[in-house]
Amino acid sequence: MKICGIYSIINTNNFKYYIGYSNKINKRFNEHKYALRHNIHANDHLQKSWNKYGEDAFIFTILEECEIENLAIREHYWTTLLKTHDSEHGYNQQIIKLKFIEKDQYPKKYVIK
Repeated sequence: MKICGIYSIINTNNFKYYIGYSNKINKRFNEHKYALRHNIHANDHLQKSWNKYGEDAFIFTILEECEIENLAIREHYWTTLLKTHDSEHGYNQQIIKLKFIEKDQYPKKYVIK
């Protein structure tokens, strides 16, 4: 089942969050888990915590479902709310810069008909 929305990876030892978005959240969870289990995750901070605390310390959750055109703005909302760009609170590394475009300007693969 395809779920489009915002998700989190939560470290239950220190309550730090990683926030992400996907139009296929369950697939994205599997990609994160694979990379973390094989010590090849692109996010070094998250990878080090995974290595330190172990897989059982992390919870993968869906924060909200939303339309594909709202993914970036909703991710921005959650990362701001939870302060996940601050290493004291989370694992996100890049601050999201939003650029608003008209729906007819979306790349064809993101247009929902």
